[in-house]
Amino acid sequence: MVVAIVGFGGLGKTTLAKQVFDKIAGNFGCTAFVPVSRNPDINKVLRDILLDFNSGDSPEALRQLDKRQLINKLRKYIEGKRYLVAVDDIWSKDAWIILDSALFRNNHGSRIIVTTRKNDVAEECCPSSLDHVYRMDPLDKNDSENLFVEKAFGRKGCPPNLRDVCGKILKKCAGSPLAIVTLSGLLRNKVTVSQCEEVLHSLSNAVPEDSDVDAMRKILSFSYFDLPHHLRTCLLYFSMFPEDIMIRRKRLLNMWIAEGFVHCSDGRNKTEIAGHYFAQLISRNLIQPVDIQYDGQAQACRVHDTILDFIVSKSLEENFVSFLGYQLGRPDDKVRRLSIHYQKFQDGAGLAGQDLSHVRSLCIFGEPLHKSCTVSLRGLTNLRVFDARNGSPYYTERDDELFDVVLTFPHIDFDVSESPQLKYLDMYELMPMEMARQFYTREVLTGIANLQYLETLDLRSAMVKELPSDIYKLQQLVRLFIRPRVILATGIGRMEALEELKEISIYSFYSLEFLQELAQLTKLRSIHIRMEDGQIGLEQELVLISSIYKLSMCNLHSLKIEFFNNCDAQYGTYALSLQYPLQSLRKFQMRHIHFTKIPNWMGSLNHLEKLALEVGEMEQKDLDILGELPSLLYLFFAVIECPKEMLTFRESTGFHCLKYLDVGNILNGAVMLEFQAGSMPRLEHLELAIHTSDSTLCGCFVSGIEHLNMLTRVRILIFKEPDQDGVATDVESAITSAVDKLPNNPTLRIEFWAFGMRHAKLLIKGEPLKVTLWFSRFHVLLSKENGHHFYYCVCWCDSCASFVVMLACLFVLNLEYICIF
Repeated sequence: MVVAIVGFGGLGKTTLAKQVFDKIAGNFGCTAFVPVSRNPDINKVLRDILLDFNSGDSPEALRQLDKRQLINKLRKYIEGKRYLVAVDDIWSKDAWIILDSALFRNNHGSRIIVTTRKNDVAEECCPSSLDHVYRMDPLDKNDSENLFVEKAFGRKGCPPNLRDVCGKILKKCAGSPLAIVTLSGLLRNKVTVSQCEEVLHSLSNAVPEDSDVDAMRKILSFSYFDLPHHLRTCLLYFSMFPEDIMIRRKRLLNMWIAEGFVHCSDGRNKTEIAGHYFAQLISRNLIQPVDIQYDGQAQACRVHDTILDFIVSKSLEENFVSFLGYQLGRPDDKVRRLSIHYQKFQDGAGLAGQDLSHVRSLCIFGEPLHKSCTVSLRGLTNLRVFDARNGSPYYTERDDELFDVVLTFPHIDFDVSESPQLKYLDMYELMPMEMARQFYTREVLTGIANLQYLETLDLRSAMVKELPSDIYKLQQLVRLFIRPRVILATGIGRMEALEELKEISIYSFYSLEFLQELAQLTKLRSIHIRMEDGQIGLEQELVLISSIYKLSMCNLHSLKIEFFNNCDAQYGTYALSLQYPLQSLRKFQMRHIHFTKIPNWMGSLNHLEKLALEVGEMEQKDLDILGELPSLLYLFFAVIECPKEMLTFRESTGFHCLKYLDVGNILNGAVMLEFQAGSMPRLEHLELAIHTSDSTLCGCFVSGIEHLNMLTRVRILIFKEPDQDGVATDVESAITSAVDKLPNNPTLRIEFWAFGMRHAKLLIKGEPLKVTLWFSRFHVLLSKENGHHFYYCVCWCDSCASFVVMLACLFVLNLEYICIF
């Protein structure tokens, strides 16, 4: 069944589709919400559906498939499954025909939601009598007023002295939600009658009652010119990105900084100021927040295509951005910023003889349609930003004779040494892994090390075992991202401007000098440490802890520590002996590494907002210590040794700001929890892992969920032994009953896992391999409305070669039992 939502731009079609999607998604085995847009990359849309379905394919593997292969893979995956897919903002019948051929009707109650501006496309999507076209109308007067007041004035409501003028302003919006929220964002800072009348006068002159001028464009124009100059510049920068793309906040902020849009003031650093700019644009409803976290901060954003059209037109008008493959015609003589859209890119003729010496930003998006695509990017002497995170400039074709996929790599003639002013370099997804392995030679890395002004360097696609010490010449580098297990030489202390370092691998053979040098990075705000090859020596540990402590006395806000051995991660194999409070921390995460008990000093971390840790033992007094953290918003803890007594969250315990709680178990049975009335008054998200290993506990694993009145989402994982069906049912019943009593009608998701552990000896390439298999007899996913059965097999092995075992198990996942000898 297909439901098509049709209406003009800005009516709220996507908002409606997303609300319906989120409400019913729990009833389906696999779900996907994908944007299509005006100029769709159909291969990318098909890949996004498979990725949203969690089909098990990596993005790298899917990018090597052509359209026919992707359609076949998708058809095979959804066979026998009940799926829900939302196809947002589709513009053409041709695009729908391709998607419709992949999302065939499998008679399992699947649903497809489509949004479009075109009536003929909506009719094409709904040929059957079971399908339905829903035509959206503008908001009526009452709904318009409610939305306007909520967005412009919040709970306070519209001041009486502004009601008359605001009513006249609202009339200009003609019931368009996008126009209403845009104008309300503008009026949020207008507090007097004269200020509001000035807005009304400007709109009346721009949009007379009898004019057919696009009212939405005039409203956007007024909102644009009401911005301070620095925010106008930041808004125009969105024209570098294609429509419907999700833009990560950190990525955007770092690009703004490299371009010089952000200037320090009030003692704050540039990242904080850029973050404030980002928040202001959200507040004015010019960009849409995405992936909002526990702290209320959006980790990404999108731009409505109507607003993006306006931004692009202003950028072209002011020669702010030039396009290759997106706009027809040759760029202006003076190209300041260049956005290459490979999906529409034919050849490099558009840049032939072009002077690129003024280009400050270069972004590459999409995949080329033709293997003859070539482009020369020479002479970029003033380049500040090179971003290819969403670009994959290689062409995929199928050789019908060889029945194989051939990747053709068009030539991009770009020499990084010609861009000495470069400050931001991100080629994370520019090339496949095999190509990256050949590209990042020592010579290339040495060339990058000569970019003395570089501030952001992302080398996570660099398949190298060791970084040359020449990298330490980057004295102005602020952010460095590298792959795990990359060996670093001594000398890192010279990078005194570093504020963010991820992921730095610590090996037992590292010198004490290297560990001591970490303390010299006094500007460091965020660090992710991986201990790679087992327990380091006591002296090394003490030096590392000392360096971390010194960093916390400076600017360190975020610390993440993980432990990995040579083969695979093991829970609870390394106890951290950190004895000193890390006073400045706002985020502290530990994985596969634990405290024996919660240290007393942890209750003194007054600025801590996010805490994720594993602990050997947990008693009530340990929980009370965590409750003393006054700023804590997010808490995850897992206990290695199961507590013998119930852990109680009391009103007097604290946790008054906590919004997200996740309690996990590792290996040893159940953690019993009680939530008393008045505890955690702001908790919105609850996630619990429960082991039913003790049948005498029945439904007493958790109690008091009905007291958590602010909950909006609950996820429960129940791990049970094969003979514990009755206990698991009791737990499910108790939790469901408690959640049903909550006022906000939270989403409830319960997952059952029944598992066993087996040992096997296999022969792979002539060598015996000991394998530890964790596999499920079955896995049942339940929602409040319905239940659906799925089958999983999870393989944890002490060698990557045993991946073969997991592949073999995939063929028998529909069996109730799996036996390996």
